[in-house]
Order: sequence, then structure tokens, then C-alpha cells
Amino acid sequence: MGGDMTKREERDERFAQLVAEGDRTLTEAWLLSSGDEVRPENTPGRRVSASRAGKRCAERIAQLKRERATSQAPQEAETLTAGRLQLLMADVTAVLMDAANAAQQAGSTGIAQQLRKTITVHSGRTSRLSDRTPAPEQKSAEIDREGILSRLYACRCSVVT
Repeated sequence: MGGDMTKREERDERFAQLVAEGDRTLTEAWLLSSGDEVRPENTPGRRVSASRAGKRCAERIAQLKRERATSQAPQEAETLTAGRLQLLMADVTAVLMDAANAAQQAGSTGIAQQLRKTITVHSGRTSRLSDRTPAPEQKSAEIDREGILSRLYACRCSVVT
């Protein structure tokens, strides 16, 4: 039984390392941590095992993430040029479009509609950046009552003579 425990500890450590990298889901990490012991099939039982391993290894995963965060030296901030910003905004547009399509396919039409509205606003910003035109002036929340009242006039058609 002691040998089995060592295998489990080794698998748990590998699992925690894979999850802490941040590129994989719990299930993917669980399947990869098995090595050649099992076929890498995503079955309901393996998803449950991955979830349990995630709970069991939560402290180790958090520790590994903290270690990675502190070991990475802060990188010097890159200069953001208009060209780099355009590329970044194009990537954001693509991600928003993918998200809207996924929401629509999943039957979440409300979310898909909100994402499409966000895409419209984002596209306007992208267009202004490429044209180098300033954003439209924001209208004030205050109502210009005097201006509105000065444009109103009494209707003379209803005057009884």
C-alpha cells in the first residue's frame, strides 16, 4: 500500500504543477498527470476525479502559483504604440466575436446580444484609432432647459377667434 501512496503523491504533484501553469483545466491536467496509466479520455468519472484532485491539491496549487508569481521578475513596460494598440484591439475584436458566437450557439441570446453591442462600441473605437480621430464629445447629463424652452412656441392653430 505504501508504494501506491507514493504513486498518488507523485501524480498529485504533477497534477498541481500542470494546473499551476495556468494553461490547462483540471480535467486536462488530471489526464496528463496520469502518464501512461490510463487512456486520456475525458469521461464523467475522470472529470469527477479531476475535481477531487483539485480540492485535494488546492493548497499545493496555490503555493506553486505564488512561487511562480514571485519568481517572475517584473518586466519592463513595453511602449504602447498606435500600431501595437491596433493589433491588440484586433485581437480583442476577434475574441469578442468568438464569445458572441459561442453564446449564441449555447442558446444564451441575451449574452450574445450584449456581446454584439460591445463589439459595435469596440469597432467604433478601433475605427477612430485607425483614422486618428478623437472620440465624440460626451453629452452632459444636465438638460438645457432654457434652450429647449426657447425653441418651443405656442401653436396658433387652436386659437379660437
